[in-house]
Amino acid sequence: MNSNTERLLELTRQLLDFRKIETEHYHLFLTELNIFAVTEKLVHSFSPAIAEKNISFHFTPPSGNIIIAADEEALVKIISNLIDNAIKYCEQQVRIDLEIDQTLNLVRFYITNDGETVPKEMREHIFEPFVRHYHKGVGGSGIGLSLVHSLVQLHQGKMEYKVVNNMNIFSVAFPLKISSVDINIPTNNES
Repeated sequence: MNSNTERLLELTRQLLDFRKIETEHYHLFLTELNIFAVTEKLVHSFSPAIAEKNISFHFTPPSGNIIIAADEEALVKIISNLIDNAIKYCEQQVRIDLEIDQTLNLVRFYITNDGETVPKEMREHIFEPFVRHYHKGVGGSGIGLSLVHSLVQLHQGKMEYKVVNNMNIFSVAFPLKISSVDINIPTNNES
């Protein structure tokens, strides 16, 4: 009963966030964040799910800290959703990699899993609301990846899905510095 209630609350939060983004009422509160530290903390929080499913989980830390301008709540939603999906849909392994692309001034976050790949005809639609690939009794609403995609775009980032060597790879690229031109950053008077 408790897990069903938690699932319903999380779905409600996701729908509300998604609606706020659609109506341009979702505001980012940008701060300097260490994406490695945020990811490491979230990986630790998923330890029970990793142990329960008895999967191989690898997180390759970067050499040093990676600081980005991001909204902490949104960043947690992005990374949590991607880790949760990878664990739910994998067969035996999940891998997370972070790297800096100095040439393009980006940090790239990759999450790879060995689960059933998304059919080719669905791949271009995977980030649309309520689109989901049905997989061996794994439930979902089809809103999570769409919400993540929208949050990444609000950060002036880019999200992609591809299949390499029969592995699902979700990649997110965040700029190391964000211009506030396209982001509505509330002032103290708007809070």
